[in-house]
Amino acid sequence: MLKKMFFATAITLLLITESIFAIGSLYARRPLTNNSYFPLWLKNYDATVTITDQMAVTHVDQTFKNETNQRLEGIFFFPLPENAIVMELILWVNGVPIQAQVMDSDTAQSIYENTVKKLIDPALLEYMGDNIFKLSVFPIEPDGHQMSERRIEITYTELLPYDNGNIEYKFFMKTVNLSSKPVERASISIGLSSQKEILSLISPTHDNTSGIVINKISGYEYQVTYGEENAHSEKDLKLLYQPKNDDFELNHLTYAPNTDSAMFFDSAGDDSYYLLWVTPPDNISQSQVIKKNVAFVADISSSMAGDRIEQLRKSLNAMVDMLNPKDMFNIVAFNTGTHPFKNDLVGADSYATREEAHKFINELGEVGMTNMEDAFKVSLNSTWDDTSVNALVFLTDGKPTWPISTSAESVIDTVAKYNSDSVSIFTFGIGDEAEESFLKLLAKQNSGFSIMIMEDDSIDIVMESFMKKISYPLIKNISIDYDGFDKYDIFPRTIPNLYASAQLTILGRYRNTGTFKITFSGNIGSQPFSLSNDLTFPSDMPNHPFVARMWASAKIDFLLDEIEIYGKVPELVNAVKYLGKRYCIITPFTSFIVIDDNPTSVQDKTIPYANAVKLYQNFPNPFKNITTIKFSVPRSQKAVSLQLKIFDSKGKLVNTLMNEMTAGGNFSVKWYGKDENGKSLGSGFYIAMLKAGNVIKMMKMRLIK
Repeated sequence: MLKKMFFATAITLLLITESIFAIGSLYARRPLTNNSYFPLWLKNYDATVTITDQMAVTHVDQTFKNETNQRLEGIFFFPLPENAIVMELILWVNGVPIQAQVMDSDTAQSIYENTVKKLIDPALLEYMGDNIFKLSVFPIEPDGHQMSERRIEITYTELLPYDNGNIEYKFFMKTVNLSSKPVERASISIGLSSQKEILSLISPTHDNTSGIVINKISGYEYQVTYGEENAHSEKDLKLLYQPKNDDFELNHLTYAPNTDSAMFFDSAGDDSYYLLWVTPPDNISQSQVIKKNVAFVADISSSMAGDRIEQLRKSLNAMVDMLNPKDMFNIVAFNTGTHPFKNDLVGADSYATREEAHKFINELGEVGMTNMEDAFKVSLNSTWDDTSVNALVFLTDGKPTWPISTSAESVIDTVAKYNSDSVSIFTFGIGDEAEESFLKLLAKQNSGFSIMIMEDDSIDIVMESFMKKISYPLIKNISIDYDGFDKYDIFPRTIPNLYASAQLTILGRYRNTGTFKITFSGNIGSQPFSLSNDLTFPSDMPNHPFVARMWASAKIDFLLDEIEIYGKVPELVNAVKYLGKRYCIITPFTSFIVIDDNPTSVQDKTIPYANAVKLYQNFPNPFKNITTIKFSVPRSQKAVSLQLKIFDSKGKLVNTLMNEMTAGGNFSVKWYGKDENGKSLGSGFYIAMLKAGNVIKMMKMRLIK
């Protein structure tokens, strides 16, 4: 699986069980050995957080210390919140910040291994699944050496989760058992601003501690500061804030490429990006909740023996208890045959019916084969209601084994034939033997989603969390009218139902500008519902580059789902690599790498620094196979971003020669007339664009073959 991977080493198992909700921890060992890893001292960390409405950007600056007398290589693990995107990785080398670049994972791994052998200073950041990242760092010098302290900076952005009227920010700062001794200094500074009035802000984890200070600047702005010396935190820091929200609201943010403030992923002629989100009111009455019909279809074949059947009973009991009084439900257990609780859906309002359901569940035993086809025929033949939310919850730990001729494809065909009422199907694969691609495709083709439950996961907790999310449906059959707004490449592809205490977010690209009446429509039971707002594209708010990277991340997630269903089709894999490299996003196929030894870039320290950014004409020009590009950046106290990109005559980005931080210098870069994948380019004119801080310089070059 691409989004949830297993780790083989003992150190990784340790991290999964003890450190998954913690600030990054650095483990080390002697280089080029199979010695055991041991934790290094997290000497200090400083975090700066900017929260605008629901978008948070977190910058973490950490310093680790090697207190041994040996040179070490390290593995730094750190988790991020769900859906967070790494924006930047910086490794400090001899007092100079070096920014990571993104490339194919295999290439990055090979470069890292070769540079370690050459004793050059690299770092490699890889995606490990479940939004856990691994940073390999080398060298960590012995105590007393300047490089015995390794400083790492990570910046990430996230759309904060909305739940039941509250928005939550969480900073993973648990350091118990993750450092050889207490953190010398820990500080977090959080600035929060909102377009809506903030009704309350609390820290449920640290409100009673002296280390946190919450200052209310105005009804729309807060400042939160946390600091501690000799810290040994036993819990993460959480903030909960409640924006005023009296009715359904439709809001948006945009990012429009701008020549004056171009981002590294921008190309000439690029289209813009948008984010829409719909939020229900804080207070929902029971009368506003749509009735739902749910069929629980549960595998009780022989393979469910042991803990699985016990967890299945527990989760089914919990889900029945979480039904609303006006809901309808049924339970269809299956093995070689089918064993329905009732012949059709029954009301959940009767205490006697619920008690009867619990008795039925508690008497379920595991035996027989796995007859999925008949289970779907029975459950989909229920009396579904057009005015209700109709859902089928399917739990299995394997694949169809009965009748003998049955295959995953035949089950999908059967569901397509019998699902005439457009019932949403949510599939849950239990354990390693569940056929993930089959379950994902089954859910995808029936407006649902799939969740894989690993051996060590608790089925009942996962299922209870799922039921909580779908318990209070508000609006179904949702569509959006864009009133002439020229949008495309929208995610999610199918708009789900909107539930109470949740939000609906839409990401996409657009070509035209102006003010458009955006209308969000659906049904509340049998009654039509619509919500309109005149939105301006680009928005009148500042440009938000994170919108572009959120869109790219959403498209990558979509492509990874396609890969899990259809396999590693080159077209899909290459699309993920392209997006990962262009938008600097770590994926299973792309990694960040930092190397303080770039053979294509040389800094000339023998001549004085320039007093302005200068880009000199390449030599030779025209050129056949290789040309040299020279440029100068003034000396500055604060490092600035430095990018050198090559575009073709149509404005398409073909290669990024440099993407790092600099404090100034005179540079010389060789370009071999190739794109970022090493493919030779054809004859024609090309544009070199240098961006140093906010200054942009461009130059025309000619390649001849």
